[in-house]
Amino acid sequence: ETAASYDYAGAVGQAGDLRNVYYRYKRVAQFAASFGAILENSENSKVPDAPAGLTEALRKSPSGSILFLDNPSEAPIKAPLDGGESINVLPGEILGLVRDFDLDGTFAIKANSSRILGFVRQDNTTTLVMYGPTGETGAIHFTVAGATAKPSAAVWTSKDSGQWTLQATF
Repeated sequence: ETAASYDYAGAVGQAGDLRNVYYRYKRVAQFAASFGAILENSENSKVPDAPAGLTEALRKSPSGSILFLDNPSEAPIKAPLDGGESINVLPGEILGLVRDFDLDGTFAIKANSSRILGFVRQDNTTTLVMYGPTGETGAIHFTVAGATAKPSAAVWTSKDSGQWTLQATF
């Protein structure tokens, strides 16, 4: 007998099995759904010089901006970021760094040096999910409108009033 397969290396195999690329698509879809307000009204903007081996693209909109870092090589590339921070862009990875995005009217993402999967809102709670390779440290910098008290999580630090940083090691 001759068997034929018509799934053409798709995310879901002919037998219903989920392939590795499925999980990449899922991450991209969650990111796009979370930051659709930026993506749907964005335009290309000028990008400073990219580190050797990386391609950068900046999308800006009235809702904020996303700096995309693309590493087409087979080795990680360390990308310097504002404020002296950096992030390793993994081989084959396209990483979106969110800037100046209002999460809920109180918290706004000012900048980040961490991978953001996305966020969800439920009632009065906004949950932001960040992730990264084991051992990597990343941070998300927030501005907090009208807040004078420190947020409740112990991992928050502040340089001045109204600006907070959440740092995590994965």
